[in-house]
Amino acid sequence: MCAYPLFEPWAGEMGLVSGYEALKDSVEADIVSRVNALADEAGVSYAMLHSEEGHVTHAITGVAEITRTDIVCLGTHAREGIRGAVFGNTSEKILHAVGTDGVTVIGT
Repeated sequence: MCAYPLFEPWAGEMGLVSGYEALKDSVEADIVSRVNALADEAGVSYAMLHSEEGHVTHAITGVAEITRTDIVCLGTHAREGIRGAVFGNTSEKILHAVGTDGVTVIGT
Protein backbone atom coordinates (compact mmCIF):
# COMPACT_ATOMS: atom_id res chain seq x y z
CA MET A 1 0.00 0.00 0.00
CA CYS A 2 1.37 3.35 -0.98
CA ALA A 3 -0.47 6.60 -0.36
CA TYR A 4 0.42 9.79 -2.18
CA PRO A 5 -0.76 13.40 -1.79
CA LEU A 6 -4.01 14.69 -3.22
CA PHE A 7 -3.20 16.35 -6.54
CA GLU A 8 -6.65 17.38 -7.65
CA PRO A 9 -7.07 20.48 -5.42
CA TRP A 10 -3.96 22.25 -6.73
CA ALA A 11 -3.85 20.71 -10.20
CA GLY A 12 -6.68 23.03 -11.22
CA GLU A 13 -4.83 26.06 -9.88
CA MET A 14 -1.84 25.20 -12.06
CA GLY A 15 -3.94 24.71 -15.18
CA LEU A 16 -3.46 20.95 -15.16
CA VAL A 17 -7.12 19.94 -14.93
CA SER A 18 -7.13 18.45 -18.43
CA GLY A 19 -3.94 16.51 -17.61
CA TYR A 20 -4.99 15.37 -14.14
CA GLU A 21 -5.56 11.72 -15.06
CA ALA A 22 -2.24 11.59 -16.92
CA LEU A 23 -0.50 13.07 -13.86
CA LYS A 24 -2.16 10.52 -11.58
CA ASP A 25 -1.25 7.64 -13.93
CA SER A 26 2.35 8.86 -14.06
CA VAL A 27 2.61 9.00 -10.25
CA GLU A 28 1.13 5.51 -9.90
CA ALA A 29 3.49 4.09 -12.56
CA ASP A 30 6.43 5.63 -10.70
CA ILE A 31 5.24 4.04 -7.45
CA VAL A 32 5.03 0.59 -9.07
CA SER A 33 8.49 1.01 -10.59
CA ARG A 34 10.03 2.02 -7.25
CA VAL A 35 8.31 -0.76 -5.30
CA ASN A 36 9.42 -3.34 -7.88
CA ALA A 37 13.02 -2.09 -7.64
CA LEU A 38 12.94 -2.28 -3.83
CA ALA A 39 11.40 -5.77 -3.90
CA ASP A 40 14.00 -6.97 -6.42
CA GLU A 41 16.82 -5.51 -4.32
CA ALA A 42 15.48 -7.23 -1.19
CA GLY A 43 14.81 -10.51 -3.02
CA VAL A 44 11.11 -10.56 -2.10
CA SER A 45 7.85 -10.55 -4.00
CA TYR A 46 4.39 -9.24 -3.21
CA ALA A 47 0.91 -10.45 -4.04
CA MET A 48 -0.87 -7.08 -4.17
CA LEU A 49 0.11 -3.46 -4.47
CA HIS A 50 -2.39 -0.70 -3.77
CA SER A 51 -1.65 2.93 -4.53
CA GLU A 52 -4.18 5.43 -3.27
CA GLU A 53 -4.39 9.17 -3.62
CA GLY A 54 -5.08 10.89 -0.32
CA HIS A 55 -3.92 11.46 3.22
CA VAL A 56 -1.78 8.51 4.25
CA THR A 57 -3.74 7.68 7.43
CA HIS A 58 -7.10 7.66 5.65
CA ALA A 59 -5.77 5.79 2.62
CA ILE A 60 -4.08 3.00 4.58
CA THR A 61 -6.92 2.51 7.06
CA GLY A 62 -9.44 2.51 4.20
CA VAL A 63 -7.58 -0.13 2.19
CA ALA A 64 -6.97 -2.22 5.34
CA GLU A 65 -10.71 -2.21 6.01
CA ILE A 66 -11.76 -2.98 2.44
CA THR A 67 -9.24 -5.82 2.04
CA ARG A 68 -9.85 -7.17 5.56
CA THR A 69 -6.16 -6.95 6.32
CA ASP A 70 -4.94 -9.10 9.23
CA ILE A 71 -1.88 -7.00 10.02
CA VAL A 72 -0.45 -3.67 8.86
CA CYS A 73 3.35 -3.41 8.68
CA LEU A 74 4.73 0.12 8.53
CA GLY A 75 8.17 1.61 8.17
CA THR A 76 9.03 4.42 10.58
CA HIS A 77 11.77 6.92 11.31
CA ALA A 78 10.90 6.60 15.04
CA ARG A 79 11.22 10.34 15.65
CA GLU A 80 11.21 11.37 19.27
CA GLY A 81 11.54 14.59 21.24
CA ILE A 82 11.33 17.91 19.39
CA ARG A 83 11.66 16.29 15.95
CA GLY A 84 8.79 13.94 16.76
CA ALA A 85 6.64 16.80 18.02
CA VAL A 86 7.37 18.97 14.97
CA PHE A 87 7.16 16.31 12.25
CA GLY A 88 4.74 13.98 14.03
CA ASN A 89 4.73 10.23 13.87
CA THR A 90 2.68 9.04 10.93
CA SER A 91 3.06 5.36 11.83
CA GLU A 92 1.69 6.01 15.31
CA LYS A 93 -1.33 7.84 13.89
CA ILE A 94 -2.03 5.00 11.46
CA LEU A 95 -1.72 2.30 14.12
CA HIS A 96 -4.20 4.17 16.34
CA ALA A 97 -6.65 4.57 13.44
CA VAL A 98 -6.47 1.16 11.78
CA GLY A 99 -8.84 -1.53 13.02
CA THR A 100 -6.34 -4.39 12.93
CA ASP A 101 -3.02 -5.46 14.39
CA GLY A 102 0.05 -3.52 13.38
CA VAL A 103 3.82 -3.65 13.53
CA THR A 104 6.43 -1.01 12.79
CA VAL A 105 9.90 -1.51 11.37
CA ILE A 106 12.48 1.17 12.06
CA GLY A 107 14.36 2.24 8.92
CA THR A 108 18.06 2.89 8.79
